[in-house]
Amino acid sequence: INKERELSKIRLELEHKSKVEVLNTQLGFKIKELETANKAITSLSREVKIKNMDLEKAVEQLKKISEIGRILSSIIDPEELLKIITHTTADLLNTERAVLHINNDKNTSSTLQYLRGSGLERLEAFPYDLNSSFKDLLSQGKPLFLPQPDDNEHRVSQIGVPLRIKTQIVGAIIGSGKADGSIFTKEDLSLLTTLSNHAVVAIDNAWLYKSVKNNYFSTIQSLVNALEANDKFTK
Repeated sequence: INKERELSKIRLELEHKSKVEVLNTQLGFKIKELETANKAITSLSREVKIKNMDLEKAVEQLKKISEIGRILSSIIDPEELLKIITHTTADLLNTERAVLHINNDKNTSSTLQYLRGSGLERLEAFPYDLNSSFKDLLSQGKPLFLPQPDDNEHRVSQIGVPLRIKTQIVGAIIGSGKADGSIFTKEDLSLLTTLSNHAVVAIDNAWLYKSVKNNYFSTIQSLVNALEANDKFTK
């Protein structure tokens, strides 16, 4: 009887031990699941934080672009407007160099260049070699996107977008070399495109204002000349 009791006791202990081992195994799985879930939550939290930062950056850029558009639309002097657009391009994209090339309303062209540390200057000619990329930009309105520098061609990271009024390409804005040494991104290209949209509206308005102003003064001068001529004739 004692042996049976001992065997029964041992059997119970073994069963208990087996149950404990199963519970420990299950607990181990649960711990691993919790660890995996915590890692996923941490990763998701990091992604959300990055997304929020990107969203805040995008909102700030939209605010800046909106303010730039408001400022540009208030400028009616074409020459002053082109200077501000060129300088704004360099500031907005943080570039070492910004170039604005435009075909004026009298079949002439103007090229402005802003160099960080040197300021704004007017150039006699377009400052880049007219390879296929720049020809496509100026003639067909195809955006220029050369994010990777090329030491063999002495080329820095470059982007450019056309200035298009209705269906006519009147020029282009080009940014070269990031001031912080980074490369241009698709977001930069999108930002420059938005700036160019505001710029062409302002340029078109400034040209229209100049044309109306010139026509007005021309009409006044014609009337004055006619009155003077009539006065001389009546005398």
